[in-house]
Amino acid sequence: MLSAPHGGLEKPTFIPDRPKGNIIRDRGVRKVSLALADELEWLTGHRPFVVTTRLHRVKLDANRAMEEAAQGNETAEKVWRQYHAALESCTTQAKILGKGRALILDIHGHGHPEDWIELGFGVDVVELAKSN
Repeated sequence: MLSAPHGGLEKPTFIPDRPKGNIIRDRGVRKVSLALADELEWLTGHRPFVVTTRLHRVKLDANRAMEEAAQGNETAEKVWRQYHAALESCTTQAKILGKGRALILDIHGHGHPEDWIELGFGVDVVELAKSN
């Protein structure tokens, strides 16, 4: 499963801009996620689930807690709930297809000028220290 919470371009005027928090869009991650899904489908014959949003990060920061993500806007909160329901549904379906296992790639960009590829793992230090 692929997720890209910060790649949207849309800035509807009926959703106010978030006055605090990170409001910089992860440039290109929505496009990268969809292209990666295409490539994985071509290689394997199976399309991964893709969860993304069209909203710009100035309107919604989808991978934060709702209070920070939507900052009290009812419409942004609704989109946040839809985004997280889609993540949950796709994860459940991926685990069924994977017989209890699923790989989730959360695609992000960065705002610094270095041309780095950065990998982050949602694995705690105890798990990383295991020999297997």
